[in-house]
Amino acid sequence: MSEAAPHRISLPFAAEPGVRAVIAALGEVRFVGGAVRDSVIGRPVTDLDMATPLVPDIVIERLRKAGIKAVPTGLSHGTVTAVSQNRAMEVTTLRRDVATDGRHATIAYTTDWTEDAARRDFTMNALYADAEGRLFDPMDGYPDLIAGRVRFIGDARTRIAEDYLRILRFFRFHAWYGKGECDERALSACAAGQGGLDYLSAERIRAELLKLLAAPDPVPNIRVMERLGILRRLLPEPLRIDDLASLVIAEHIADQGDALRRLAALSGPASVLVECLRLSNAERDRIAATQNLSSVQHADEATLRGLIYSHGLNPVIDRLFLDRPKNWRQLIGQLSKWQKPVFPLKGEDALKLGLKGRAVGLGLRHVEDIWMKSDFVQDRDMLLELLAQHAQAG
Repeated sequence: MSEAAPHRISLPFAAEPGVRAVIAALGEVRFVGGAVRDSVIGRPVTDLDMATPLVPDIVIERLRKAGIKAVPTGLSHGTVTAVSQNRAMEVTTLRRDVATDGRHATIAYTTDWTEDAARRDFTMNALYADAEGRLFDPMDGYPDLIAGRVRFIGDARTRIAEDYLRILRFFRFHAWYGKGECDERALSACAAGQGGLDYLSAERIRAELLKLLAAPDPVPNIRVMERLGILRRLLPEPLRIDDLASLVIAEHIADQGDALRRLAALSGPASVLVECLRLSNAERDRIAATQNLSSVQHADEATLRGLIYSHGLNPVIDRLFLDRPKNWRQLIGQLSKWQKPVFPLKGEDALKLGLKGRAVGLGLRHVEDIWMKSDFVQDRDMLLELLAQHAQAG
């Protein structure tokens, strides 16, 4: 038997002065989506989204009249960001879809709260609450949320055809909020509509996939995606789901989860991932360094410090999580606190010793390599002597 929605829920953030100021300026607004969903189940609320029947021009006018900063961040879909006392809140006009193409929607404004709810993806995302915590649940999302049922609003295939990214959102939400097996009608619709993923931008897929991988345990949903053939559309093979599963267990032990590390464990080389997911340069470099580092199964702490100096902290920590040598947890704790030293010599030191042109860089790199292999124990005077010897030998 489904649990009936309460008349009121606790919304501590609604009492914040900045939030109250926006509500006072706009009048009829309700919190919607994640802020309400997470409040119901007692999770921390980070982003505040509001819905209102007021059109964006009126929203902007009222906010500015009240001395509140109004930023037109998404006017094409009816969204204005209100910034009040260092709290940013997205305020979106109630909408209905006029046309959809699987990637974008043409919308029209409405004053009907139920019509706005009907265009959303999952029932648990169509929960609204006013400033006093009065709950409005037109799609019966509350019992689904409490039961851990991620269920599409209306016909699942229709919802997916409106925006194929909803396939990935389904698995992401099930990883974060679901309990037990996935809804069979949703799985059938995801399998049938997966061809639409080919038309989505790599950036949208990347963002959604990383949110899924950041879940406490994404592995069950990743396995379902693989079984349905969805994962192979997104990521280069070979897919190493068992490696991902082992990594997630290790991260739980260390209480350190990381989506990018999980992506490196799961999928193919960074050079291919860049094309599939449009990774940033920093993301690409980290995954490439992690995948290219030799096993640290038998590396001592001094060697690991040298690797951190050369490749950065994250790839080495990632490698420790993946290889898990005997004392991996202790090493991660110690190395995470280590401060990378600054090489004491500069180009002018080499020039004073008579080195010129390319020999300057070569000499400094030679001495820096010796310094690194000594676990950074030599001081500046010792390194200058080594550089002088190199200059004389050259």
